[in-house]
Amino acid sequence: MNRNRVLLLTRIGGVAAVIALAVLLGVRVHARSAEQSLESAFREQVGPLDPAAYASAIVPDGENAAIWLRSAAAALTLPKADKDLVGALSWISNADAWTPDQRTAFDHLVSRNAPALDLVEKAAARPRSSYLLSGLEAAKIDTPIPLLDLIWLGRLINERAHVAIAAQDWATYRLSVGELACVGASLERESPLIAQLVGVACERMMAEAILGGVHAPLADRPALDRLDILIPDVDLASAWKHALGSLGADVYSGSVDLHDLFDAASTKVVMSVPTREEYLRMVLGIAGLAVRPMGLDDALAARLEKSKQIEKGRPPGDYLATSIVRYQSILSLRRLARLAIALRLQALEAGGYPDSLAAWPEAAAPDPFTGGALAYERRADGSAVVSVPGAENLFNRINELKSWITYTWELPAPRPSH
Repeated sequence: MNRNRVLLLTRIGGVAAVIALAVLLGVRVHARSAEQSLESAFREQVGPLDPAAYASAIVPDGENAAIWLRSAAAALTLPKADKDLVGALSWISNADAWTPDQRTAFDHLVSRNAPALDLVEKAAARPRSSYLLSGLEAAKIDTPIPLLDLIWLGRLINERAHVAIAAQDWATYRLSVGELACVGASLERESPLIAQLVGVACERMMAEAILGGVHAPLADRPALDRLDILIPDVDLASAWKHALGSLGADVYSGSVDLHDLFDAASTKVVMSVPTREEYLRMVLGIAGLAVRPMGLDDALAARLEKSKQIEKGRPPGDYLATSIVRYQSILSLRRLARLAIALRLQALEAGGYPDSLAAWPEAAAPDPFTGGALAYERRADGSAVVSVPGAENLFNRINELKSWITYTWELPAPRPSH
């Protein structure tokens, strides 16, 4: 090979190497640019990518209900037999239908847990709460909040509320509603999604307890007056978005391993594990669901219903998106509870229910879950019914567990005054 050809080949090889290096650098620059765009969009539309931004709020000890709730959870005494009893009683909505043995066993259970219940009562008197999680603690899959004990406390308090209704012990009934609201709101204010979901479950118990009270023919004004102010006002749309932001920040920073987050043993669903960038895009794609009622997006509802049936390979985005159903349905129940309380109070005051809901502007707004209108009817026998048409069916279509509370609230005819 002559010298000129060697030089030519060397130059061509050098040019090729430069081009290859330039292409590689261009790909890296493009990839980093795309990653920066994704990060920027996430910060703008979801939240910060720093886990420290999702630490618990700072609340003075004297105002902090969570301090008392932690102590109550630690004081709870529920062996398996007691848990089985509470579980069995939860399927009987009217405590009057309990057997004498069940009632005796439950009374003993409440007595044994009096120290824990006293602590919850003290918590309910505090206006604010914080479980004092650092950003890294909020990122843990196994959050340090005693969630299982708190949910069992909620179930115990809910059954006590039903006993109070049957006994017409309205002081204990109101106390129980306030305590359930306190436990629920305390968890809804935190960043971890699992904590919020347990809080939403406790608030659902509170709604069930309110339903029991407004449905009771013997519930009087002292039982129901100002009961509505106990209903939590946590902005659940923002809370859900905040939880998604926390998850995104945890994954972005490496605080959470995606293999742990989508572990089949914990989710009970085999899912493909996304990359970090895929996960951020997935969260970014569903964050807007919080502001649109699920019932107005039939294509999404149908997709989530279908994916619920998939035994393997369920899309991670669908798994997370399904959780918004629980949040929106609680917003629906809040409005239903407030209106039912107001209607019962008016009937007690005026001797009958109104012809329409015109006196309550809130009733005219689209339902936050179904997107539809409320239904109301005053019957000839003096009773009334207020409902959210389609809510129960929508919840059951998408959520893995069926709703145990109805969205059709029956209001008894007022008793004749003497």
